[in-house]
Parts: sequence; structure tokens; C-alpha cells
Amino acid sequence: MGKDWRYRLKHIGDTFADLLDTTIETARGSAVSVAIGIHIRGLNKKKGQVAAGIGFRVIELRNQDPNLLIYDEKIGRFYQELDELDLTIQECIDSRERMKDRLRKVFSCCSPKTVYEAEKESVPDSDRLMYT
Repeated sequence: MGKDWRYRLKHIGDTFADLLDTTIETARGSAVSVAIGIHIRGLNKKKGQVAAGIGFRVIELRNQDPNLLIYDEKIGRFYQELDELDLTIQECIDSRERMKDRLRKVFSCCSPKTVYEAEKESVPDSDRLMYT
């Protein structure tokens, strides 16, 4: 037997609380996604600084000996830091994508059309005038 009008009015607070919980969870996820995006931008800036450091060091070595560009400890440290930054950036991007996928699932199951259609289908024919 479908839910009648009286039942729906008695439980409207439960429905509101469920929708509010979903909204709060979505807002938290969005805030985390924004924070990760800011972190990614900061890491990309740092990566640019490291790359510039590599370039400056290569220029210094070239000025010292134009015929010989050998492995240098400073360059090795720059390359190591650059690799670590690349790895951290990729982890942040993956984390943000997972967050976006989770939020897409939350949005897709709570769209107004889906909730409305499900409610409309559970209403007996005698009460359908209310939904038309």
C-alpha cells in the first residue's frame, strides 16, 4: 500500500533532515575539492621554482665550462625534488578526481526529478490529482 498524504506530512521532517544531510555532505566535499585545488596550484608554483633553479644551475655550469656538462650534486637534488613534486601533484589530482566522482554519485541519486518521480509512482491513483 502506498504512503498516504497524512503519512507524508507526519514524516516531512525526516525527509527534510535527509536532504539537509545530503546537502551538508556535498558542501563538505566541495570545500575539500577546493582546498585540494589550491594545494595543487601551490605545488605547481613550487615545481616552477625548482625548474627555474635547475635552469639557473645549468647556466652556471655552462658558464664555468662550456664544453662539459657533468652531473652535479645540486642538479641531482633539484631533479629529486622535482620528481617528488610531480608525484605529490599526481596524488592530489587523483584524490580530487575521486572526490568529484563520489559527489557526482551523490548528486545523481538525489536529483529533484528522481525524487519526484519516485514519490509520484508510490502515490495511489486517488491522490494523483495532487501531483499533476
